[in-house]
Amino acid sequence: MKFFFPDAQISAKPQSALELVVVVDGAAVRVELDRSTIPHSTGADFLDEEAVRDFISRNRRRIELAIEAHLFARGIPLDRHIVISREDLYALPAA
Repeated sequence: MKFFFPDAQISAKPQSALELVVVVDGAAVRVELDRSTIPHSTGADFLDEEAVRDFISRNRRRIELAIEAHLFARGIPLDRHIVISREDLYALPAA
């Protein structure tokens, strides 16, 4: 399985889920990261785009592992949409 997680495909809007677009075997897959994950990890109540990008940068490998684990366990969903919860994100140790 080929997996690509480009930096440019990150959408962070206030009061909505964090959405990433990854490419798996040539198909674009939307990955929604539960918005409550970021304040839980950073301790900040207010999240601007810079805080979100910083979170992604610091946790990139952990996010990749959670996405890959989901894909290996369930395959690519027909609707090309995956939701990653805080529990999914912290279930695996970051390498």
